[in-house]
Amino acid sequence: MVFTLELILIVGFTTVIFLYFLSVCVLSIKLNKTESNTNLKPETCVDIVIAFRNEEQTIVALIDSLIRQSYHNCKFILVDDHSTDNSLSIAIAKTKNEQRFQILQLPDNLVGKKDALKYGIKQCKGEFILFTDADCEISPNWVETITKEMTHNNLEFCSGALLIHDCKNILQKLQAVETLFLTAVGHSLISCKKPVLCNGANIAIKRETNDTTLLNHVSSGDDIFRLQQAVKAKRRIGYTTTKEAQIFSKAEPTLLKMIQQKVRWIGKSKHYIETFSLIFTAFIGLSQVVAAVSIFILPVKIWITLLATKILSETILTVKAMSVYDHKVSPFNIFAVGILYPFYSVAIAIISLFYKPQWKGRKVKG
Repeated sequence: MVFTLELILIVGFTTVIFLYFLSVCVLSIKLNKTESNTNLKPETCVDIVIAFRNEEQTIVALIDSLIRQSYHNCKFILVDDHSTDNSLSIAIAKTKNEQRFQILQLPDNLVGKKDALKYGIKQCKGEFILFTDADCEISPNWVETITKEMTHNNLEFCSGALLIHDCKNILQKLQAVETLFLTAVGHSLISCKKPVLCNGANIAIKRETNDTTLLNHVSSGDDIFRLQQAVKAKRRIGYTTTKEAQIFSKAEPTLLKMIQQKVRWIGKSKHYIETFSLIFTAFIGLSQVVAAVSIFILPVKIWITLLATKILSETILTVKAMSVYDHKVSPFNIFAVGILYPFYSVAIAIISLFYKPQWKGRKVKG
């Protein structure tokens, strides 16, 4: 009886990891570098909406990067989500002589990033709306490149790359690998016509397609829910890997902040409205669970084989992503993430059952 149960587990776990291996290998094949449309000179009016809260350490760098944007037929709409630091006063002072900027304060009856984005969108007049985060560093050609991509390919939703840079310790370097991998997965799925992932720090939509039903009772997920609404409405969805369209952010500085971020992310998955997204997310989660628990259930040699198979597929996609995005990460860190990620994922899932994190001094809803 014990032998039969062990055999069933071996066959079942091996099947899951084999399907995971095939899936990730397919994604690596479908990930392609996109070319910049250098000859296209769009004149479309574009709006950029950015919500910010307590970003006094980053708001100046953000505004400087927006001022340097090569595309001039645009408006930058920055919405203050009830900051308790000097973010708002800094933003107003920094942009007082800049015609392309509009600084807004979220009314008292509205709270949170989603409300801030909606409030900013109401001020938009352009054909396209671009979104990024207040703690990001932006290429001078970002607006122009995304606008070219939207115009040239007649897109209604475009996902750009968010990458981690300026890593100072091993924790941040591991986050850089994870972010590169997830960015590649998101773009590969778009290439497969099955969009699931994107990052709100680098997306664009056609204004007339904006959907206001973004599940306000859930704190995070404005990006994923916006993408899923686009999928549901059968919008034309694309992505760009062009370096000029990449946006960079810093990794979470501590383990606690990283855990809080991941708990926020995992919390929104239960609210997914698109069937394939639910199935894909559940399958990825199952694969990580299998890789983690196998060490306690199966013979060590079999566990090592399953883990090595999983790591191999992830390495293939990550190495491909390094080339596509021209963004380097250490092979050692790729290997380390492959080993640690299953246990880390299971731990985050367990923590999320009873821990409600804070974000910017607020309890996370959902």
